[in-house]
Amino acid sequence: MIDRNESPEALAQVANVPIELSRLVFAAAGCSEGVALLRSPGRGEILVGQRHAVAWAARDYLGATYEQIGRAINRDHSVVVRGYNVARRMRKTDPEFRELSNALARTVAGRTVARTAHRRPRREAAA
Repeated sequence: MIDRNESPEALAQVANVPIELSRLVFAAAGCSEGVALLRSPGRGEILVGQRHAVAWAARDYLGATYEQIGRAINRDHSVVVRGYNVARRMRKTDPEFRELSNALARTVAGRTVARTAHRRPRREAAA
């Protein structure tokens, strides 16, 4: 049996999510014990904030679906949708949360291109 909290590769395989998303979960949690806590039923303020930050970074920087994020953090997709929306609001008002979510975004940005970068249409030069 594979221990899903052992490594990003194990989590990606067991939860059926992209490896980049698993790496993001491990970056947020810090270690395998932290991943177990992040994926636990716990509702502490710090854990919930970490989950919201993961949802925001995974959605905006990886383009992950709500279902994928939910499988990675052991939550239903509807909980992830709410967490993502809360994270967007918190980024505007909470400097500590903004720094946490920016740090996660930086870990992703080093490996991938931001989702919005490939969605912007190129402007054609005027002839």
